[in-house]
Amino acid sequence: MAVSSCWAEEQGSELVERFGAVWEPQIEKVIAYENLQVSESKDRILDAALDYIYETGQSTPRILTQKRWIVRLPSRRVTAACFGRILAEMNTGRLTISNEGIVNRDESLDLPLDEHERQNLNHLLKLLSTHTKGVWGLEGEMIQSAGIKKFGQDFGSPKQTN
Repeated sequence: MAVSSCWAEEQGSELVERFGAVWEPQIEKVIAYENLQVSESKDRILDAALDYIYETGQSTPRILTQKRWIVRLPSRRVTAACFGRILAEMNTGRLTISNEGIVNRDESLDLPLDEHERQNLNHLLKLLSTHTKGVWGLEGEMIQSAGIKKFGQDFGSPKQTN
């Protein structure tokens, strides 16, 4: 049975907050990720999470969305911006996450945009389910390993909205 739209919206924003947090127990993230994978409403929940990330990006001052701060700011908007910057790099194909780790090439760009974005978010959530440093720490590791100048600069631009 499919979920209602308000429940999907709650689950989408909860996924972003839970998987972005450093203090959330890893086992709970793993269980949440596994439950998402078997949910009949997986696409709807992932779309709601993407909407939350992009809407937060649009309503947040650009100084918080396009720049990674040296210290982690405890803010839902900053957490969503970390997701947004990583997804911006993934959606352009400059960065992808695979079972082998982080690589600088994406072979799924031929998918329709909404499926591509959902797939990218799903891969990011899988990685975050076992990552101990949260999305801010993961973003820092990605910036170092990928060597992309102006990492996530496309996040918050009008073309990134759903």
